[in-house]
Amino acid sequence: MKSDVKKVLVIEDSRLVREAVRMVLEINGFQVITAKDGEEGLAIAAKEKPDEIVMDWNLPKLQGKALVNMLRTGEHTSKIPIIVVSAKTRAELGEHYEAGTTKHHFQKDSSVLERLVSALQLQVPALI
Repeated sequence: MKSDVKKVLVIEDSRLVREAVRMVLEINGFQVITAKDGEEGLAIAAKEKPDEIVMDWNLPKLQGKALVNMLRTGEHTSKIPIIVVSAKTRAELGEHYEAGTTKHHFQKDSSVLERLVSALQLQVPALI
């Protein structure tokens, strides 16, 4: 039987943002694993098989579009929901943002953590 604690992978190059997201998610009952760049995030996602991925778009070593494409074609990662959290708006991401491959896009602002927690609580089903 699986635990009902949802595992979230946070891929963010800013240590401060990564740790803030980790702390807020853990306070709200999520198990959190983190990665500091796209390559590390891809490897961790394949190994850990999280219930959800929260990722920045502008990452070192493997940028957002390439990372999403690789996650979507990976044997163990193709069905993991992805939430993009970026300083850029969806319009600014333009052709680089493919709505069909990610679940949500949140712009980094003062309420992003609250919106992120709400989205994760509502849309990641309990594991039994």
